Amino acid sequence: MRADLHIHTTASDGRWTPEEVVAHVRAAGIGLFAITDHDTLAHVAPTADLARRVGLAFLPAAEVSAVVNGTGVHILAYGVDPTDPVLNRMLEENRRRLNWVNEETIRRLARAGYPVDLDAYATYQHDPSRGGWKALNFLIDSGLCQDVRDLMDRLFTESIPPPGPTSPTPPRWQRRPGPPEGCRCWPTPACPFTARG
Repeated sequence: MRADLHIHTTASDGRWTPEEVVAHVRAAGIGLFAITDHDTLAHVAPTADLARRVGLAFLPAAEVSAVVNGTGVHILAYGVDPTDPVLNRMLEENRRRLNWVNEETIRRLARAGYPVDLDAYATYQHDPSRGGWKALNFLIDSGLCQDVRDLMDRLFTESIPPPGPTSPTPPRWQRRPGPPEGCRCWPTPACPFTARG
């Protein structure tokens, strides 16, 4: 059986809705798949229902942001219960942090002299079907970068580091490499990233 255990939807930085994910998974001949959106379970239940209707095996999951030894990491948590209140509170807090990172990205570029309009960003309507996230797509639409690689390689430098878990005033980040106490799931590292800031 073919499997894909790392798919994002429009609930985080993916381009597909749950319906589109299921259609693409079926078309690719994948029999087992997981939705692993960043710090949200919003599309787990609807995707599980759609998968069940068409006879696909579905594994509920999430990609959880955490900090290990001062380095931001993403941990894939498989077999999660989307109704678990402990997990949902942690993910909600992580989403607030991600929103702070978005806003701090724009503020840092504005302070560095880039032509970034903070008021325009505040009213910017992000289209999740494009993929990516609000700050990235705002900067693309503003003509300041072409994609995420351009954002990180050209706009962020040693003198203007991207915001991250070691920034001077970030909200409190989840600091352990596993699920919260009492949460049952199977965690595995996804992809470490380095926060220079």
